[in-house]
Amino acid sequence: MLLPINFRRSILSCVLSLACSFSHAEDLSSILNLALETDTTLQQAWQTELATLELLPQARAGLLPVIQATAGTGYNNTNNPQLDDYNTFSYGATLSAPIINVANWYVYRQADDKIKSSIANYEDAYQDLLLRVTTQYFAILKAMDDLYFTISARKAYARSLEETQQKFDAGVIAITDVNEAQAKYDQAHAQEIAAEYEVYNQKELMGEITGVPARDVSLLKSNISLQRPRPDDIEYWVKAAIKQNFALQAKNYDIASAKKNISIQRAANYPTLQADGNTNKAKTAPPLPVKANTNSISLTVTLPIFTGGKIIAKTKQAYHEYEIAVQQAINTERQVVSNIRQAYRGVLTQISQIKALQQSVISSKSALDATEAAFEVGTRTIVDVLNAQTDLLRTQSDLSKARYDYIVASFTLKRFAGILQVEDANIVNSWLQAAPRQGPETDENKTL
Repeated sequence: MLLPINFRRSILSCVLSLACSFSHAEDLSSILNLALETDTTLQQAWQTELATLELLPQARAGLLPVIQATAGTGYNNTNNPQLDDYNTFSYGATLSAPIINVANWYVYRQADDKIKSSIANYEDAYQDLLLRVTTQYFAILKAMDDLYFTISARKAYARSLEETQQKFDAGVIAITDVNEAQAKYDQAHAQEIAAEYEVYNQKELMGEITGVPARDVSLLKSNISLQRPRPDDIEYWVKAAIKQNFALQAKNYDIASAKKNISIQRAANYPTLQADGNTNKAKTAPPLPVKANTNSISLTVTLPIFTGGKIIAKTKQAYHEYEIAVQQAINTERQVVSNIRQAYRGVLTQISQIKALQQSVISSKSALDATEAAFEVGTRTIVDVLNAQTDLLRTQSDLSKARYDYIVASFTLKRFAGILQVEDANIVNSWLQAAPRQGPETDENKTL
């Protein structure tokens, strides 16, 4: 449903007013509020809507009378020595009123479709911004997690390298174990440098939306709420998207507008009837004072007889443009249906993956503990320990990213269904916290 523009303006104004009070907090809501104010794509859609609204009074003017006033004065040189030169004064008004003009009537009706299309496009841009900001926010968290886990890996490999060196010095193990530990440490250090660079890149990408790069962002808790789509029926979501998706609504309004354009071009063949009235008063100054008043009313019928085939060609062009609009709507609908199905399955997939990875983290921790114990008694090598550490860190990273992907998939589902709102971002924002995380899966947050 398209909200009235004044109501939507008041909502946007309230949302933007919150940006000032949260300007120092780098959570999802504060970044989103800033984006609502500064994102150029949304601002373009807003200005396009405002510009399109002006089509209605323009189209209405084609159905209303036009009144014009005229006034003038002229100096007359008689070139007669017996007569003085004199001035002429005149003023008047004309009125032109269309009585029958089918083309202008269709133009007036077409303006309504164009306005509804622009409103739908703005609403679509609004929801797209919510998704873009959320997606980029969690892209930052993914990059931060990669950095965090590479730091954890480097520290773990540093400890292993130190222990291995001590055992080699004591003559317990061979130099090859030391070389293996050194290689793992060097690799983790290189990955840490690349991960740190990626964090800054992702924060800069947020700046393309908000105008300023992201700073220290709040992190996602580990105990977020996992919910299947409601209702849990993919066909329901497909039908809802076809009915409610704003991009598809805009395309359907474009079809209606293009269809009326056919009538507009065809109506150029129809007769028009126009009423005209005018009144004029004129007088001359002495020495030849003359006054003249004229009034007239007329009806004019205009019937195109031959236009060189221009009307026929423009009508055919309008028909082809209508077919283009139809095909564009079909293409948009197919994309929306595909996106909604992918997002629906994505939500279910991420829920299952999160549960599986949670169990995998437990198993990986147990495997690491067992490997370390076996290493202490000499039945496993340092390579085995390092591999077990790597597996645990990778599983923890995958679990963290699966949570982000679940949120993004949920937002994507609602975005293409046409129901994504700021309130959804506020719910996710309640799952964020700025406290630093001390270790993988032990505390809930970290800062960078």
